[in-house]
Amino acid sequence: MRDVKFTNFISIVVGTLGKLIISFLGSVLLARNLTTDLLGNYYFILNIIVLISPFANFGLATLAVKKFSGTWNNKEIFYSNVLILHCISSFITYLFLTCVGLLIFTDKVQFIYLQVASIGSIFLAYVNVQKYTHEAQLKMKIFQKNIILTAFIGLCIKYITLLSTNNLTLLFFIYTMEILFLTLLMYFHQSNGRKFYVRFIDRRYLEKLICTAFPMTLSSIMVVVYMKVDIFMLGLMTDYHQVSTYVIAAIVSEAWLFVPLAFVSTLYPTIQALYFNKKNAYYQNLRKMMLICLACMVLATLIAVPVINYLIPVIYGSKFTASSAVVNFLICASIFMCLGNIRSRHLTLVRAYKLQFYISFLSAATNIAINLLLIPVLGGEGAAIATLITLLMNFLIFPCIHNEGRRFIYIFIGREFPAVIKNG
Repeated sequence: MRDVKFTNFISIVVGTLGKLIISFLGSVLLARNLTTDLLGNYYFILNIIVLISPFANFGLATLAVKKFSGTWNNKEIFYSNVLILHCISSFITYLFLTCVGLLIFTDKVQFIYLQVASIGSIFLAYVNVQKYTHEAQLKMKIFQKNIILTAFIGLCIKYITLLSTNNLTLLFFIYTMEILFLTLLMYFHQSNGRKFYVRFIDRRYLEKLICTAFPMTLSSIMVVVYMKVDIFMLGLMTDYHQVSTYVIAAIVSEAWLFVPLAFVSTLYPTIQALYFNKKNAYYQNLRKMMLICLACMVLATLIAVPVINYLIPVIYGSKFTASSAVVNFLICASIFMCLGNIRSRHLTLVRAYKLQFYISFLSAATNIAINLLLIPVLGGEGAAIATLITLLMNFLIFPCIHNEGRRFIYIFIGREFPAVIKNG
């Protein structure tokens, strides 16, 4: 079992590192070949799609973690019905994106950009289901190979394209083809018999899936809102130059997170098995995992901040010097983002779906409110400060509205949960 966990950890680290390198090279390629306004426009359109994508996901990724983390044998039934449900939700999502584009954009060109990009993005939900099921089963090698292959091919095509033109429609078409290619790879390269069978489609099972996944969908929507609404609000309240500055800072600030996130993705599926038989051991191991992640991230932050502030103008060009101020806040915010990832996994395990929704809703409302106050004054720096404050409150304050959330905070600080509260 240890060999399996170690192999899975190495697969996640190598795969995530490969994706980050390709993503980083892609951002440099775009930043060097596009103006700041075009770059901001490109990421603004992609951000709209990310904000809407949870409707296509429909909570299926989180549901897959639950199903495949335990002993669950009806893989074919699950996948067959999930695929049908995903097709329906994806079509609805595409219609929703079309309506959003009509409301936001008066320029037909912008609307065309959104339409081209949204065609491919609706397949991301199926890819996410594959990701989480492979992660829960400690079998990330196949998934990471397909991701890296797709990203590398996409990067090469973008490079060839940008040698001759900076047409955004063509870039969005490449993005769509990347997602479609990855979806086909994941479907035809599945393990453990996870395939589509028409005979397993069942109306009652579909209804059960919808009822089970819907609460997770609401939480997913709120999470995406408070994590990604900054770029959307920057684009509406300022200009695309501010968007490009903020996005470059966000890409750089997330680059160092791959090790702690890989550590969590590998270790948590094995720790959570203790919850059903040895809860004390589960809580002890959960706290150890959080403390290790916290120590790694604080150390990485101290090293990363001065280095990144120097490298951004060198790598991306002098036009992105302003990103250095933004990245300091975002790196600190990413510490609480990683810890919040552990908290979300724990709350999913204990089925505290309503608490997850309340935390996500409060975080989204807080982030939007602070952005409304700070973006007109500080621009991208204001959005970064809003993200830092929101993630801090998301991890330490908002969970305290419920016993299960307070229990998690007590675990983190190393104190025993009071018996009065436990029974209350």
